[in-house]
Parts: sequence; structure tokens; C-alpha cells
Amino acid sequence: MLNPSSAISNYDVNQLDSNIQTANMLTNTQFALDQLTANRTANISNVHRDVAFTEGNVADLVEFMKSLTDPCVKSRTCLAPWVPATSDAIPDALRLIALDRNGTPL
Repeated sequence: MLNPSSAISNYDVNQLDSNIQTANMLTNTQFALDQLTANRTANISNVHRDVAFTEGNVADLVEFMKSLTDPCVKSRTCLAPWVPATSDAIPDALRLIALDRNGTPL
């Protein structure tokens, strides 16, 4: 997010899980970078400018993001009251069922 062009050029797709589709990744990423360049050229917003963060800035940001994570998400027992059982009725047919790597509902 700070410098997308640099981040993409230094990104190693081999670190991704082999099940992740990457066939069009470079093409789609280039489309996004081209749009970013067009926005910068049109001077649409300073939001689209590269940002230089120090290591201290990054550390502060990481700590802030950690503070936004509810510890309950790390505990099935804590989350249980808000997660419907797969046997519960689905009144609107829109429920998403999360599956683990083996295809078992969580």
C-alpha cells in the first residue's frame, strides 16, 4: 500500500499456497498499476502517492492493527455463541459455511 509498484516488483509468488490461482495475476496487477499511474497523472488525489514509512512507523502501525483484533477470534469457545451450527435453520439461504482444509465445517 505504501509503494505498490515496488512491492509488486519485489513480490515472490512462490510463497503462495499452490492452490491459489495466479494465472492472471501479473496482467491484473499491471492493470491496477496502470490505473494508479493514470490517477497520479490526473492528480486525482494525494491518497494515490507513494508514502515513505520508517521502521518505527511500520512498528507503530502493526501495534495499532493488533489492538483492533479481538482476542476472542483466537478461541472457538469464545466465538461459539455467534457461530451457528451447521444443523441450524438458514432462514435467508445466505449463510456462508466456513470449511477447514479437509472440507469439514468449522
